[in-house]
Amino acid sequence: MAESTPGVLSRLLQQVAAVRINGYRMISKVGPSKADKEQALAEVLASQAFARSEQLKNFLRYVCELEIADRASEIKEYSIGTMALGRSGSYTPAADSSVRRRAFELRAKLDELYQTELAGSMVRIGIPKGSYVPTFSLRADLVVEPLPEIHIPLEPAPPPLKPRGGQWIAL
Repeated sequence: MAESTPGVLSRLLQQVAAVRINGYRMISKVGPSKADKEQALAEVLASQAFARSEQLKNFLRYVCELEIADRASEIKEYSIGTMALGRSGSYTPAADSSVRRRAFELRAKLDELYQTELAGSMVRIGIPKGSYVPTFSLRADLVVEPLPEIHIPLEPAPPPLKPRGGQWIAL
């Protein structure tokens, strides 16, 4: 089945395009759209790898939904523990490492998932070490070939103004 034109254009816009204009390399990169991020999250949550991992699904759903809503600054270990993993209000990250353990498990599960079941997925979710804020990235093999060099003729600059009466005025 052929892909629709908007789908193709969406994919192209999300990839790196390099153009040379008068010898200068211009690079434009547009990341995955909100809809693409939501689709990537839905794919992961519906996967067999996450079918029996309710806490990992809750963790991933919580952090991804905040990031998609441009509220990534609210993603903290404490909020993940209380909002996603169901810890009580007396939860203290220093005494309970459950969020850190689940983050480690989630990273490993995502790596495995993108090597097997979702190997063909266009947008991939990651949780970088040292952070709980998810990243959404395009598969590395989806890079568009660079566009050809474009030459835009430049008009010569106008000649400098000559001082009136032969003298310059200092300000």
